[in-house]
Amino acid sequence: MSAQQPEITELLQRLKDGEAGITERLMPLLYGELKILAEAQLRSQKKGGTLQPTALVHEAFMKLVGHESNTFANRHEFFGLAARAMRSVVIDYARRKLAIRRGSGIQRTELTDITDVGTITPEDLLDLDAALQQLEAIDPPRARVVDLLFFAGLKPIEAAELLGCSERTVERHWSTARVFLFQRMKQGRSSG
Repeated sequence: MSAQQPEITELLQRLKDGEAGITERLMPLLYGELKILAEAQLRSQKKGGTLQPTALVHEAFMKLVGHESNTFANRHEFFGLAARAMRSVVIDYARRKLAIRRGSGIQRTELTDITDVGTITPEDLLDLDAALQQLEAIDPPRARVVDLLFFAGLKPIEAAELLGCSERTVERHWSTARVFLFQRMKQGRSSG
């Protein structure tokens, strides 16, 4: 990650304290890392996908710093919340696409076939988001791992660094979260 970690952490704290002009100083420092996250998230986007990494970075950044309760105290918290903001942007994008294509007979994908967010349909993404919201309610640490690995495209070692835990813990959380999400998505389809 960034060699400018202390400066980023200091600027995030000053932003939290309400200092004016900090957003303009933060964006250039964070942009490269956010763009890497966005590119990873959209890497395998299906043909016809129009959401671009730059747009995803800008929308996620504005969600983060434009919100009144920017409570991230350091870069680790910021990037954890950035993954969630990107997830939110991608889910909103999927909802808009689905509204346009409603009823088009699109094939559904099983979670076991999903390797990253760009390879699934908007319907599956919405099912995944609903299942992930259920996971967040009962097991927030595992839900954060899903945000970082699946939506932000981080590697387990990078997620472990951001979460302050071991890579093995991240892998264990990822494994159990996938099982939970698969079961919930399967239940949702059979009841829907």
